[in-house]
Amino acid sequence: MSGVARTRGVVLLGVDGHVVSVEAHVSIGVSGFSVVGMADKLVNEARDRCRSAVINTGLEWPGPRITVGLSPAELPKRGPTLDLAIALVLLSASGQVPRDPVEGLVVVGEPRGRRSPRSWGRSGPTSHPSSPARSRRAVRSSR
Repeated sequence: MSGVARTRGVVLLGVDGHVVSVEAHVSIGVSGFSVVGMADKLVNEARDRCRSAVINTGLEWPGPRITVGLSPAELPKRGPTLDLAIALVLLSASGQVPRDPVEGLVVVGEPRGRRSPRSWGRSGPTSHPSSPARSRRAVRSSR
């Protein structure tokens, strides 16, 4: 199975949140997981955290070849704040989650095992012009 899916996530630079495009390509080929787009070591470790969360929900980890692109490339991406967006876009690219609704989301947070994400609906937690409120729907991880 081969597929491409997109969504958006948020990274923090100081106290400002910036919307980032998260795109995944799942294909047949040599096994591997690559993150491109100026990601730090913690973002590159998303594979292990996302894999654990996906498997714990009873869904299948896609693969074997996975490439995740984060853009804009010049914006530094730090920490695990994109994990939920990466997990969701991987499930979408592999056909386990419908693609159309995922493309309209801004996803914030980390996957939390078997807990389900909570939705903010149309209004996000901030009024920044690139905030989740400008998206059709925003999702954050539950606590």
